[in-house]
Amino acid sequence: MLSGTQRVVGAGQVDHEPSACGDYFLTIFNSGVPEECGRRPMEAGRFGSNEAAYEAAIRHCAGSILPMHLGEKLVNKIFGRSIQSHAAGLLAAMHCEAQIGMGDPPTLAVLQQKIGSPRTLASFFALLKLAGYIRAVPVEGDRRQKVLEPTHLLLDGLKTWLAHHLRCAEIAAVGLPAPGLADRLLSNADYGVRYVAGTRMLVARTREEMARDHAWAWFDRYDCGDRIALALARSHYDPVARDAREDWFPFEARSLASALGISHSHIRNVLNGAEARGYLSQDRGRGRLRLEQPFLDDMRTWHLTFWGWLAEVAHGAEQDPEAEGSR
Repeated sequence: MLSGTQRVVGAGQVDHEPSACGDYFLTIFNSGVPEECGRRPMEAGRFGSNEAAYEAAIRHCAGSILPMHLGEKLVNKIFGRSIQSHAAGLLAAMHCEAQIGMGDPPTLAVLQQKIGSPRTLASFFALLKLAGYIRAVPVEGDRRQKVLEPTHLLLDGLKTWLAHHLRCAEIAAVGLPAPGLADRLLSNADYGVRYVAGTRMLVARTREEMARDHAWAWFDRYDCGDRIALALARSHYDPVARDAREDWFPFEARSLASALGISHSHIRNVLNGAEARGYLSQDRGRGRLRLEQPFLDDMRTWHLTFWGWLAEVAHGAEQDPEAEGSR
C-alpha cells in the first residue's frame, strides 16, 4: 500500500503524496480488503482467477473497451497518449475528492507538478476545455485563480470505462466486495463520486507500472498503443478468427488504423517493434499474426493486477446502503 510518509519529490514523478481522501481510503483498504487485493504492482495478477475465468474476462475487456475508441477519432486524438489519459484521470479523481470534502480541487499548476511535462499538459487541458470535457472555474475570493472541473463528458466517459473493467474484474473473480458494482457505478451518483475519488491511487500505480519493462507497458508508450494491444487480444481470443492449431489469426492493420484515426505506418511500426521484442510473430505473406507467450503472460498479469486494484477501490468506496439510499 502507499505510505503516508511518501511525498512528491519532483515534477513528472509518480504522485505518492496522499490527500486526506487517500488516507481515508487507505484506512479502509488496510482493514477491509482481502489480503490478495493488497499486493504491490504486477503481483495481484498471480492470484485467484483460473485460466477460463481470465479468458472470459479479457475477451469481455477487448470487446467492451476497444469499441469505445473505434470510430472516435477525436477521442483518440485527445486521449491517445498515456500521459494525457493519466492527467485527465487525476483531474477527475481530485475533483471527486473535493466533492466529498477530502481534498482540494485540481488546478493546472498542481496537475503539472504531479504529472510533469508542463507545456504538454497546458496544451492538453486547453484542448479539453475547447472540446467541452473540462471548464475553468474562478476561485471564490481570488478570481485570478482557477480550478479545473470535469464536465459530464469526461466523468461519464471515465465511469463507463471503469464500469467495463469492473465487469471484467467480476468475471475474473479478483475479490470485489459485492456483485453488480459496474451498474451501481453508473446509476448511483453518490457511489460514483466515492469510487472515482478512490482512483487517485489507481493513476499513481498505473503510471508507476507503465514505467516498467514488460509487454503491456511497452505497447502503452506508443500513441494508441493500448488500443492496438487490445485489438491483438481480441483477435487472439476470437475462436472463429483464430487457427486453433497454430494460434494464427488474420489482422487488418489498415482497417484498424482507419477506425482509430491513426496512420497505417504507425501500426506497422508498432507491430514490427513488437515482433523484434518477441511479443508476436508475423506471417506477412498471408496477413496473419500470432501472439507469443511473453506478451500473453504479461497481458494476463497486468490485467489481473489492474482489476485487483479496482477491487481495492471498490472496498474503499463501500458505505452503508441505507445511508446511501437516503440521499
